[in-house]
Amino acid sequence: MSDIKPIKDSKLIANIFSNWTTFVFTVIAALVVSPILVHQLGNEKYGIWTLIVSVTGYFSVLDFGVSTAIIRFISKYDAEGRHLDARKIYSNAFIFFFYVSVAVAIFSLIFAYFFVDVFNVVSSSRSEVYIVFLVVGIGLAINILLSPFIGTLRALQEFYRLNVISIVVLLLKNSLIAVVLLNGFGLLALAIVILCSDLLRNLLQYLLINKQYNYLFFERSDFDKDTVKKIFDYSIYSFVISIALKVLFFTDSIVIGSLLSVASVTFYVIPVTLMQYLERFVYSAISVFTPIISVNDALGYYGKNQQLYVLGSKYSVLACAPILFVLYTNGDSFISLWMGTEYGEKGGGVIKILSVGYFFAMSQVIASSILKGVSKHKAFAYILAIEAIVNLGLSVLLIKYYGINGVAFGTTVPLVVTNLVIVPLYTCYVLKIDFFKYICEVYLALSTFVMLLGYAFYIYPIRPETYFSFLSYCICVSLLFILFGLLFSFDKQQRTYLFTKARNIV
Repeated sequence: MSDIKPIKDSKLIANIFSNWTTFVFTVIAALVVSPILVHQLGNEKYGIWTLIVSVTGYFSVLDFGVSTAIIRFISKYDAEGRHLDARKIYSNAFIFFFYVSVAVAIFSLIFAYFFVDVFNVVSSSRSEVYIVFLVVGIGLAINILLSPFIGTLRALQEFYRLNVISIVVLLLKNSLIAVVLLNGFGLLALAIVILCSDLLRNLLQYLLINKQYNYLFFERSDFDKDTVKKIFDYSIYSFVISIALKVLFFTDSIVIGSLLSVASVTFYVIPVTLMQYLERFVYSAISVFTPIISVNDALGYYGKNQQLYVLGSKYSVLACAPILFVLYTNGDSFISLWMGTEYGEKGGGVIKILSVGYFFAMSQVIASSILKGVSKHKAFAYILAIEAIVNLGLSVLLIKYYGINGVAFGTTVPLVVTNLVIVPLYTCYVLKIDFFKYICEVYLALSTFVMLLGYAFYIYPIRPETYFSFLSYCICVSLLFILFGLLFSFDKQQRTYLFTKARNIV
């Protein structure tokens, strides 16, 4: 046990805040670049781009969950000083991903030809769409091949350096996207910029590993059947989880593009993008705990994982609640200011419906890390798979009657049931926590406050018409939630700790 490397609080905090910094840069870049994308490409071409990203996004499930196994085992072996075993995981992952990347490249060559027919594209030629799809598919194949870089750096808790790389590449990529689109270039230029940005990011990650962890390098002779079996015994259920998440994230756009129109995808994807950024905000903090959870489990620190789940759930949903409240009450106003009135009117119902589902979903982001960290993610995989199937079925059924709002309902209903009942019930069982106490601790006070605040808004509605008034509204709502958190969510010890840290900063 003495060989186990302790995890420093200062490094953990630095990792979380560096993740949040990257998230902030990502959101700012999206707010600036997204209107350029939509207006320069037009509704149909932007819809085509969204569909290409959605379809190729399915290819990434061919990771087969191996990236999560990399994080699980390299973090464990590095902490125990077993560098040879860590290198075996690293090398075997590369061998596996080589074959996967070849398969993705070949599939891209074939499917790209049929894309125009599947989605009834009329504004772009087959050859243009084919080349764009192929560039995106090849880029994805390269990212899959080199994915052990990012998995390894996450396992080694190098989130800070990873985020420095991400921010540099993000700023460069989005600057180039804005330049090429404003100068009249189209989808192909956009795809090439993203491909080159991904290549740069992977190169910088490789240089970091090569410099800081010289015991981690590819060695073909490290191929070992026992190591491969160990990876796949763990990763198979992560693979199922990955498939389910891809269905949940990308199927809505494909359903809309197939059953309504390509242009309708744009009106749906704008509010969905805001929700996905919110999820990334939570995940950017939670992801740093996965290696820690694994170490806690190995050392028998079960109480720490219990505490992580309760507090992680509670504070995740508390952090997201003011954002979701603003989006529920004035999401259409924000989209109108950001993208234009037409987008706010058509996407307002979608964002209102999804806000309800994401209120509960945000509290369970930590559950995924907990269950993977203690190798109890088998049932979680099946739960998400069932949610994905129900989501798809409801979306196809409801789109006939309610259009894109029906797709949003089809996503929200299983999202609420899964994250309010099924996932917390199973996670509480695994961690030996009382389910009803957990639900009361996480949701009772906050849900009551949200409903009271919602009733006040219903009586005295506020409709911002400028960015300044919208920002003022956001600040007021945030202050109310901060006050609620200090009075009802944090105990005396936590309040004292927060005030002490605040005084030190000042």
